Amino acid sequence: MSSPKRATSNVDSNHYYALDLIRIFAASIVLLNHFASYSSNNIAVTKGENRAYGFLWEFYNVGAVGVEIFFVISGLVIATSVPTGSGFSAAKGFMRRRAQRIIPTLWMSSSVSFLALCSIQQDWISLLDAFIKSSLLLPLGPYVDGVVWSLIVEVFFYTLVALTILRSSKNRLETLAAAIAIFSVTYNLILFSFTVGLFDYNNDIALSVLHRFPFKLFLLRYGVFFALGIYISVLKRKRCIKIAVLALTCSIFCVAEIISSSELEAEKTLLTVFVWLTCVAVIIVTLLSKATPSVISRLRLSKPIRFLGDLSYPLYLNHYTLGIVLTYHLRYTNSSLLKFEFVICVVVATSAIILAAENYMRHRLFGKQRKFVGYAVSKPLASFEPPIPTQEVPLTVPIPYR
Repeated sequence: MSSPKRATSNVDSNHYYALDLIRIFAASIVLLNHFASYSSNNIAVTKGENRAYGFLWEFYNVGAVGVEIFFVISGLVIATSVPTGSGFSAAKGFMRRRAQRIIPTLWMSSSVSFLALCSIQQDWISLLDAFIKSSLLLPLGPYVDGVVWSLIVEVFFYTLVALTILRSSKNRLETLAAAIAIFSVTYNLILFSFTVGLFDYNNDIALSVLHRFPFKLFLLRYGVFFALGIYISVLKRKRCIKIAVLALTCSIFCVAEIISSSELEAEKTLLTVFVWLTCVAVIIVTLLSKATPSVISRLRLSKPIRFLGDLSYPLYLNHYTLGIVLTYHLRYTNSSLLKFEFVICVVVATSAIILAAENYMRHRLFGKQRKFVGYAVSKPLASFEPPIPTQEVPLTVPIPYR
């Protein structure tokens, strides 16, 4: 029997294993949400009967809440990994670490999407243009992958954090969270008011404007989720009523945003809210609990859990375009279940290969290499999960309904 010291040797007490599990859960439900809307015989998404995977329809739009889960995690882990120093050098180092985290996987995943689209589209010039815009994270599409624009939203958030690092202030992150929350709460109050019909004048026009991409890019719509993540991180360090109240207030407006985004009936909307609240509750409880590392060590699950957490990012980036193209190529397959199983296997295998190659690529580009599948530092780095594509950003492939 191994000693307790040996059993816990691979467990990092500073690593948030619950976040890894929440990440892979969020990526999986976003995947199922997208697959539920794929057309059976076209490169398109549909709400009608002509769906490739009709048995997944219960996940449609409910799974989209994985996006909002990701944003909370992003705010949390970024607040946790912000350097204690300040000034230009600290801000530059922070942005460099963000680039190390996202660029290798982004480039490889964009290449996979580009090759997949080349198999069904002959206009390679436009595809190459979309590939370049995806790889460089330019704010204007089209992109080779419908989820790439979410990385741009993340980069904007990171830029705000980097600007905050320039200041030497003890409560700089709390100030940033408050500023983001104030603007986002104001926006979501207006959005929710039009969604529930408090105003009778041109509701549809107002909603079409409020759902446009700039409101997402500048964190007006999703900023309250990032702010909640920051407050959860602060709550771990100093447990006071003020921070708890601010986190609860952000949670209320997060729920308002989820309701405003839902196109489902009341029952499924409540289910969507329940899924999000459950994930956030798990994050908070495990973050404040000290028992998680000991449980992980006893079950010897540290490496598998870290692997799943790392896999969530390439899985998120590769599932949409690759999934819809493979579904189209298999349009004559009679068994939808068999087709689904094959496509999922290819998507997961591709994501795992990219994850394995990412370590080597990071080593070649940035001179850093992980000792094992996991994070490069003791504190977890942010994953980029992604929101559902919207009409305001032109895409090379069809977009799901949101």
